[in-house]
Amino acid sequence: MSLIKGLIPGRILEGLARYRFLTIQQLVRLGVGEEKGVRIRLQDLMTAKLIDRQEFRLGPSAGRLPNMHWLTPKGARFVAEAIGTPVEPPRAREINAAHAWHRMLVIDTLMACDTWAERTDQAWPVIRSYMQWRGNSPITGVALPGKQAIADAILETTDAAGNCRVYVLEVYCSQYSEGRSSFPLEQLEPFVLAGMGNALDEALHIPANGKAGRILVVCDTVDLRDRLLRRLPERPGMPPREHQGWRRFHFKAADELHAFGADWHTVAGDRIALPA
Repeated sequence: MSLIKGLIPGRILEGLARYRFLTIQQLVRLGVGEEKGVRIRLQDLMTAKLIDRQEFRLGPSAGRLPNMHWLTPKGARFVAEAIGTPVEPPRAREINAAHAWHRMLVIDTLMACDTWAERTDQAWPVIRSYMQWRGNSPITGVALPGKQAIADAILETTDAAGNCRVYVLEVYCSQYSEGRSSFPLEQLEPFVLAGMGNALDEALHIPANGKAGRILVVCDTVDLRDRLLRRLPERPGMPPREHQGWRRFHFKAADELHAFGADWHTVAGDRIALPA
């Protein structure tokens, strides 16, 4: 039940407070309501200046991006007063199309994580995403040896045994250079090197009741997922495939997110489940 008066508007506002940006399709998947009702309530919230949106107008060759909605400062204050928790409006709101694909997949992954936690009776995950800021930097900064990395998100869950599980989320889309770019490989390398020892856990500030941190890599296509699995261990300076450190790294394609807790691909070629 929503804490905010008005079932559909309340769920919309609470969803935006948690995930920062949402499309109509994402709101429907969250169970906010049917598409027609969601559209009407979004317009009402825009009229009340509680939310705003970005409309993408692209030609047929580029694909049609859905509108993205977010809380205005007024909307953030309204939600914060209703739920009794501070809510910050997003800063970097309007973005280009390539970034929009990435942002949507990050949010899809966070939604899938929440669904998995709910289905397995875990505590509500603590989510930090690059769309949230502390001072002049995203709150997902990770001080790795020789590099200050910005993770797409950092997720904290608590398993049935009471252990804290910390996951770094990295999301990659083939819209960047049609999947041929080496950008994902270069971005992952510092995490790989830190994950082969204790440096990653130290950078993530794993609590006393925590287990070794893991890296979740989500790709928009199966082809990109398989390319990273194949090429990442082959890059100069990377440890051999049989190194135990690779067990921290789990890969999925976007269309596999419905089974968030299971069937993560590994460099070794097998599949594993996340502890619940």
